[in-house]
Amino acid sequence: GPEVTGQKHPSPAGARLLHLAERQAVEAAPGVLAVFEPASGQILSKSVLKASGLPRNTEVKLVWVTARGNRLSPSGWNLLETPLLQTTTAQDGSLKTDIQIPDDLGGWHVVKLVQGETALAEVPFYVDRSLVSVTPQRVKAGETFTVKVKGIGWTELYNGFAATYDNAHI
Repeated sequence: GPEVTGQKHPSPAGARLLHLAERQAVEAAPGVLAVFEPASGQILSKSVLKASGLPRNTEVKLVWVTARGNRLSPSGWNLLETPLLQTTTAQDGSLKTDIQIPDDLGGWHVVKLVQGETALAEVPFYVDRSLVSVTPQRVKAGETFTVKVKGIGWTELYNGFAATYDNAHI
């Protein structure tokens, strides 16, 4: 499967995403095989979703699955599905389409291939952390600066970030 940096979150609530994430190619409906190439990247990066064994010449929806909420309040969190795009499978039942990864939380996500109300496949994608900006770029001792990052996750294991400034942790 895809390489994972950091630790996997152990929560039972994230078990479904974790189970899917441990496999790069996922077979859902009989004979359907789907994979991302690459299977990880930063937000707004491009990845190619390839699938085979789908119904021929059929419209399918691609849906991004992510977590919303928190693990601290009684209301907890839920998986949220956001439509990415609709496309049509080829004559041979294959699909190849570019996906722009949404500006979302970091960590494991799933893209569902859906025909009507039926999920044909669920394909894992890992959103990596990325440095957006450091402003200002030059500071003097004691001055404040801002570091903006994306792809930080929603669990304790994915939402931490370490920085070193002047050879010391901050």
